[in-house]
Amino acid sequence: LNVTETGQVATALGGETVQSLNVQRMRALRGRPSAAEAARVVRELTGYAPRREPPVVRPFGQIARQGYRIEKLIYEPEPGILIPSLLALPDRPGRLPAVVYVHGRGKSTEAGPGGEIERLARAGLVVLAPDLRGMGETRLTVGDAGSDFPRSFGDYHSAMKALLLGKPLVGMRAEDISRGVDVLAARPEVDPERIIGMGREAGAVPLLHAAVVDPRLKRIGLEGMLVSYESVVTGKLHRGVFENVVQGALKAYDLPDLAAALAPRAVWIVNPADPLGRGMSAEEARRRYPKAGHLRVVERRAEETLERFYRELLTL
Repeated sequence: LNVTETGQVATALGGETVQSLNVQRMRALRGRPSAAEAARVVRELTGYAPRREPPVVRPFGQIARQGYRIEKLIYEPEPGILIPSLLALPDRPGRLPAVVYVHGRGKSTEAGPGGEIERLARAGLVVLAPDLRGMGETRLTVGDAGSDFPRSFGDYHSAMKALLLGKPLVGMRAEDISRGVDVLAARPEVDPERIIGMGREAGAVPLLHAAVVDPRLKRIGLEGMLVSYESVVTGKLHRGVFENVVQGALKAYDLPDLAAALAPRAVWIVNPADPLGRGMSAEEARRRYPKAGHLRVVERRAEETLERFYRELLTL
């Protein structure tokens, strides 16, 4: 403090920092898997291994709405893990297309009248909205009352415990999503060949990983998703990224690589976010993603963007 002009060795003497060393290491190690390798690498790094037997599903009543009804249920992706969910069923005959709708702030965020779930159900889609591990009702809130800690670090406690177990939260949540697909595929109201995924905010990264390893998700939309793992390394500050961390991922892949690996399945990336959770322009995001016919990176300036996405899904 006394012998440098700025009070910091890193700025006064031009030294290396932890961040600059991490950037160098990332550029030396960065891998880019082929589409054929992506599923294997994701399984290996996330520990993705969903159980094969049908999930246990317990109903907890219904809510009648105009044009559809909502069933409240809990399913178990594995013994002892409970996933509270809402299942919106349109008042329409026949087998319908379905969507696994994963919102990072929980299923209730868009479940009210006029919300996204209602719009989808009235458009003719069966909607399963689960609270994945650490989201919504399953979020650990002990000691967070009145604290800014969750806003800055997200579900830090669950994420760190998962990393210490060697199975990141992304992999656990991807399993929850695949088991949600099992729940939908077993319903008589659902056409199992027309199941798609929608991930918003913290729900987007797990959905992307789930789609890579679960081909039953025919198309996906990712709104407000972290634009890339590389952006976390190159950015000096970040917020709420721990629950999206996969150990060793940048040695093998980044999020744009996974989106590319889903070809020819359509992928919509809407209003991607930087490591601080701020939306970035579609043009900036497109520079980070490969140019491919199956991939659309758009900035959500109006509701019509997602309306187009959902209309496209209905053509499956």
